[in-house]
Amino acid sequence: MNLTKKACGVLALVGLISGLTACDTGSASSSPQQQAKLFSGAFIGSGLSTTVNVGSFSAAASLSQGARAGHTATLLDTGNILVVAGVDANGGFHAENELYDPTADTWTPVSTLAASQNQGRLMDATGAFPTGRQFHQAVKGTTGTVVVCGGLAFERIVNNQPVVEALGTTYTFNPQTNNFALTPAPMITPRYFHLTSLLSNGTVLATVGWDVFGQGPKIALQSAEIFDVGLGTWSAAAGGAQSVTAGHTWGNMNVFGQNVIVVNGARFDNAAPPQMQQPIGMQVYGVSPIAVMIGSPNSTGRYSAGGEVYNVTNGNFGTGPTSTRNVGQAGVILSGAARLNSGGDIYYAGGENGTQGRFQNIATTELLEIATGQFKAGPDIGTSVPGQGSNPPTPIPTTHTEVGEIGVSGDVLIVGGAILNAQGQPQETPFCEIYDRLNNIMKGNLNMAEGRIDHRVVPIRGTNRILVIGGRDAAMNAPKDTCEVYAR
Repeated sequence: MNLTKKACGVLALVGLISGLTACDTGSASSSPQQQAKLFSGAFIGSGLSTTVNVGSFSAAASLSQGARAGHTATLLDTGNILVVAGVDANGGFHAENELYDPTADTWTPVSTLAASQNQGRLMDATGAFPTGRQFHQAVKGTTGTVVVCGGLAFERIVNNQPVVEALGTTYTFNPQTNNFALTPAPMITPRYFHLTSLLSNGTVLATVGWDVFGQGPKIALQSAEIFDVGLGTWSAAAGGAQSVTAGHTWGNMNVFGQNVIVVNGARFDNAAPPQMQQPIGMQVYGVSPIAVMIGSPNSTGRYSAGGEVYNVTNGNFGTGPTSTRNVGQAGVILSGAARLNSGGDIYYAGGENGTQGRFQNIATTELLEIATGQFKAGPDIGTSVPGQGSNPPTPIPTTHTEVGEIGVSGDVLIVGGAILNAQGQPQETPFCEIYDRLNNIMKGNLNMAEGRIDHRVVPIRGTNRILVIGGRDAAMNAPKDTCEVYAR
């Protein structure tokens, strides 16, 4: 019996977005995606008088184990890229993991490279069957070991049925042997949709997320915990269940100098007391039909507009930047974010800040500067596309986009995501754009062969290339096995 596939029926709702709120897109004669396609070869950016090498996309080898979404992708010290878990085209959990060799342009199942098949998989605690998961996290440690923790899936069979739940299991991956090892101690709190980051002292921080799956009460976690990679153990962060003050599920966490900053997101809560200010009903990937959004302390809106810094020295979360993101008081969720290796600044692109439900997209981009600790407004997504006639460029509000620095150039590639079509419904976009950090402008755009959401973007080490892996359409129900590589 294929237990991974058996979970398909249980997860019929997982991976779907429903209850979408339509938006008025105005009376423009063409949609942002049509404009992007029309000008896909253009690279005349605002304020530029010379042509720019915008680069190009080409097909990369397809994933060897079929379509995949909700996975993680981690650049290894070997230069290979490790893809872990996710869901397949049928909604089942992937039990096979893969390695990409950028030199050979090949994907190889980890189970064929490990000492034994099962050592190349995430096995349940009894060693009876391989498990998959989605909405988990993977972090590379200072020694090159990858830590895989949490997620949503099943590791138990009750009455011959898989029990889908938040997971606390933690695995380490050794890139020298290609073996996964289950750590003896699980996370203190099972969680999915959580955030993780490597800390400057070599430990791994995990925070927020959900610990409950199904229709029962579900409150977004505010706790945090620390994983000691050498010992294979978790310990509670200072503050316990209230380590963070704001809601950051569906937010971003990045290295910020010697510390870590968590920004954006919301405290989703379907057990909110009546006195909470006007909670708004919404559906979250089909996971919780009665979830609501609760405003964060540092935002007068529904989402977080600022951030909190985890101080590695004292082990506490504290006040973040004195400024907040320039996205309005509603805050933002699901921004693309990346720390730039060329200076340590953090770049944020797109997301959603609506107060009436999902897909209230924004075109905003911002830079959190390491030198000043302040958010600096960047150009809107879409402003590299020339306007029509005397009209200025039209911003392209985008959510679920992914971003990655092109080498160490300071230029950032903004990749795909979901936009709204002329009917106000979300659709995946192939539109990509290049942000110029030095001049704080968008200076070029191009299209992928396919539109993608829930994809993964990994810069290829030592090159100006970026690998785009899998994903699905904006209805979240059609995972892809295709990959593309950007090169400049």
